[in-house]
Amino acid sequence: TMIGTPCIDWNQIEVSLHPHNSGMGRASAGERFSNRMEDFDLWFVSSGKGVLEFNDGSKIPLRRGVVVFFRPGDVVESYHLPGEEIAEVHYFHFDLFHKKDQKRLTRGAAELKRFPRHCEVVEVLLFEACCRRINALRQSEVWRGQFAASARKQASLLFHSLLVEFEMSGHLQESGRISGLDLEHFRQVSELLSKIYEAPEKFQNVTDIARNCGYSSDHYTKIVKSVTGRHLKRIIIDARME
Repeated sequence: TMIGTPCIDWNQIEVSLHPHNSGMGRASAGERFSNRMEDFDLWFVSSGKGVLEFNDGSKIPLRRGVVVFFRPGDVVESYHLPGEEIAEVHYFHFDLFHKKDQKRLTRGAAELKRFPRHCEVVEVLLFEACCRRINALRQSEVWRGQFAASARKQASLLFHSLLVEFEMSGHLQESGRISGLDLEHFRQVSELLSKIYEAPEKFQNVTDIARNCGYSSDHYTKIVKSVTGRHLKRIIIDARME
């Protein structure tokens, strides 16, 4: 559930994704990069560990699930830690406009005053799937062929949903509603629910599910209920019925 009022009224803002300046970058252990952002940018880290440092000296640890929002003019340096697996970062360049007058939002726009700078998204699998789909659309022949307009529209809608999910996750963490172990529980339960609804026949016993996740049956049932408001057994039954 969204905490409080969103910084941005997404009904009034149009997102324009730059299809030719988006993709996925990889970095080996120990690599260092410097960037100056010319547009709004969003990074999603899908693997690896590193550190991102802004020109004001603030630092952000980079690991799977971290999303960073950059404004035009930001100068950053990223460093991939030695000994870690290859880092993969999905990156997207974009513009934001007011729908009413098509006026472009700038770095200091009032709507962005409380917009998160970075966070660890709750729905990692959803975020990653959307990133991969956007990049697949961008690279495919469909992008340039008969269905080009439809492909661009789909990519823009998916990216729009990523921005909303990012803002929601940022507010959840800012408000203290979710952090640390709670965030891990949210992610774990979210992944479990995705698997249950994908193949409910594989999930027969609550005790076995809890044991596979490293918990007792009673404790894991409480975790699932605290995240979803529903009993795990009820979730399995509903998934089978649906």
